[in-house]
Amino acid sequence: MPLMALSDLKVSKMSGRGLGHTGGTIDKLESIPSFNVDLDRDEMFYIVEKFGFAISGQTLDLVPADKKLYALRDVTATVDNLSLIASSIMSKKIASGADIILLDVKVGSGAFMKNVEDAVQLAETMVFIGKHFDRKVGIVLSNMEEPLGYAIGNSLEVIEAVNTLKNEGPEDFTTLCVFLNAAMLKLAGICDSLDEGLEKTEALLKTDKPFLKFVDFVYAQKGDTSYIKDLSKFEKSKYAYKVISMSDGYISAIDAEKIGLCSLVAGAGRATKEESIDYTAGIILHKKVGDKVQFGDSLGVIYTNKSNEKEALTESFYGAFGFSSEPVKKNNVIIGMVDDHGFIDMRK
Repeated sequence: MPLMALSDLKVSKMSGRGLGHTGGTIDKLESIPSFNVDLDRDEMFYIVEKFGFAISGQTLDLVPADKKLYALRDVTATVDNLSLIASSIMSKKIASGADIILLDVKVGSGAFMKNVEDAVQLAETMVFIGKHFDRKVGIVLSNMEEPLGYAIGNSLEVIEAVNTLKNEGPEDFTTLCVFLNAAMLKLAGICDSLDEGLEKTEALLKTDKPFLKFVDFVYAQKGDTSYIKDLSKFEKSKYAYKVISMSDGYISAIDAEKIGLCSLVAGAGRATKEESIDYTAGIILHKKVGDKVQFGDSLGVIYTNKSNEKEALTESFYGAFGFSSEPVKKNNVIIGMVDDHGFIDMRK
């Protein structure tokens, strides 16, 4: 979003909290001390107009019927109905007044959409809905077979995101951020092609402007910007459990859902809406799919404030990894795009 704001776009996003193995944007932002996610309509518009973008929690007065429909879906076993998912997502975007809607649909073990076919069907349905309300809609399908980036957890992901805005982030996460911004620039008519948008975004990321824009955003939403300027200020968990490889070879898989569940047990997530979360807890991966590994190499570190979960956490973490004696191709970050022209498969 800082990249979009720097491209003369006015962007707003309503996000939710995490539940189960899925992380929530609001939880991550609240790991920044004093950060305010409870914006009313006027506050949201003011921040977007002055600073270029804003992120808020979902409000109860926006599409109230959707909450009732979700309760009905829950008791009628239709939570995973693609048409109802599409209408739920798009109702919020349309009601919020967005003229241009860009969505990132995750696909894989760590996502709700487990396969590309269902993800394309969902995306095409959302594009169809948007078209009937005269909205420009673009949907990026991205890979969630393995975790994106190296960080899983709230403050850990904020730190990684800030480093990415300094052009010092993981390759896969950077690739996705650049692609999403390029897709938005093309959708908004700022760039004539995706390649032009990619070139413009990559050049922008080499400056300090994205980082400074994020600092402004944190300031606008009453967060303590000193934590963004000095990432070492973020509180750290009491325990750090390193997990080492028991095999030689190559990483063939890292199950994103299993890693997410491990992070949840460490304290970074919540099993029910009523539970609190530990902003310091989470995981830092040291290996990704396709990486070569030797016996004794570190696969990653689990951060937690729980002293009695070491064995369970390390077993859960290690169980998410697959190994191969033969070289393994790295995962494609971008699977494809869906717009009013249909699905474009971008897998290499």
